[in-house]
Amino acid sequence: MCSHYEDLIGQKFNRLIVLKFSHINKYQKACLECLCDCGNKTIVIASQLKHGYVKSCGCLLKEIISKRSKKHGLSTHPLYSVWYSMIRRCYNKNGIEYKNYGARGIKVCECWHKFENFYEDMKNSYNTLELDRIDNNDNYYLENCRWVNKKIQARNRRSNVNITYKNRTQCLQDWANELNMKFNLLWERLFRLNWSIIKSFETPIRSTKRLITFNNETLCIKEWAEKYGISSELLVNRLRLGWNFERAIIIPLRNKK
Repeated sequence: MCSHYEDLIGQKFNRLIVLKFSHINKYQKACLECLCDCGNKTIVIASQLKHGYVKSCGCLLKEIISKRSKKHGLSTHPLYSVWYSMIRRCYNKNGIEYKNYGARGIKVCECWHKFENFYEDMKNSYNTLELDRIDNNDNYYLENCRWVNKKIQARNRRSNVNITYKNRTQCLQDWANELNMKFNLLWERLFRLNWSIIKSFETPIRSTKRLITFNNETLCIKEWAEKYGISSELLVNRLRLGWNFERAIIIPLRNKK
């Protein structure tokens, strides 16, 4: 145990009681195991706990949002889930997407902390599209937000970097369109397999007509990929790397956002 944090054991910070020292994370931050008033156990960075940046296991944010939804009566409106996701990405430190938003300093303007204001500002332009920030390094506020389709949003992702190939530079999504290849396949080749740009762009996509039997069912690679919700190109790459078939189809593609 890290003796420096022994004095914190048993102390309560907002809704969290410190149970014990947990570990030092990869950023050399001390982490503590805590018990929340709701009964859940959670791991919290000690400095964030002491300074009040983390107050619960995440239940407090849910309660606040729930109370707000009861006031405006719009919790079933499609825009509410968009707003809720935006708030969660920026302020829920236990959320999966927090590292790409709140941890980068991305915030929601104070006005939009209330759903009613977000609804009034964005409802007229909403058409079942995706909420997108024009400047991906700036905050969520009216002048920096728009509704776009998934293709445009993909161009604006931090992971969709500009690539120079044959003396031309454009974003990875545009190269995927021009080469008639899947964005996920190019991203996989470049950033997970660490292929060169030439090899990534010029290696032909293998045929997906190969038949594979798994759990007494025989399908081609394309059919297996569709069944498990991954691209056939990604499945081919995994098998080429020596993955066994079960692992290749079950492990999901890493989130790039």
